Amino acid sequence: MDLTKNSCFFVLREAEGRLTSPDHPLKYPGNLTCMWIIARPVGCTIQLTISNFSLEKGFDFLNMYDGTDIPPALLGKWSGYDVPPVVQSTTNHLVLLMTSDKFLEFSGFTANYTSCKFDL
Repeated sequence: MDLTKNSCFFVLREAEGRLTSPDHPLKYPGNLTCMWIIARPVGCTIQLTISNFSLEKGFDFLNMYDGTDIPPALLGKWSGYDVPPVVQSTTNHLVLLMTSDKFLEFSGFTANYTSCKFDL
């Protein structure tokens, strides 16, 4: 992660929760790198549903990865205005990485996730 950019990093351990891009529903910062790691106990999987989605098409991206292997398994890469489909991990970790360029900013996204109910 390039710390000269606007950056953020979150680890979410709850069985369910909500996450948003920085400053949502206002515009997210330009030149952004932001990562969310949803970490659950072994044996759990994670389902993530995005309800709002607006990124600068072709320049700002939301990538989702399954697990923490290097390199991680890419579940999808989205940009623009179409709400991504529901994403289901096959492991107990789901990683979201949002990047933006320095030119145009949009409102970003809102997402909710669920997983098994026992805690770490």
